[in-house]
Amino acid sequence: MRVQGEAVSRGLRLLDLPVDEFCSFLYWYATRGADEDARAKFDTRLWMPAKGEAPDPRSPWSAENETAAFRAAKAMTTGQVPVSNV
Repeated sequence: MRVQGEAVSRGLRLLDLPVDEFCSFLYWYATRGADEDARAKFDTRLWMPAKGEAPDPRSPWSAENETAAFRAAKAMTTGQVPVSNV
């Protein structure tokens, strides 16, 4: 009820919103007042796939993105230029 109360106080009817605007409102509500670190942690949990589910290719949890992140970290710590798969 608190989410709906917040929406009503702003003149919004949640069930009348398009899905993308509804999701944006819920994201704003969940992260309002959060600092950058807290928002980053929330985003990480939001993108983390459920157990047994394959991650979305855009997710930081996808195999390709994890590999790219590890290569970038290695390059930063060793001074080596990361090698591309392409």
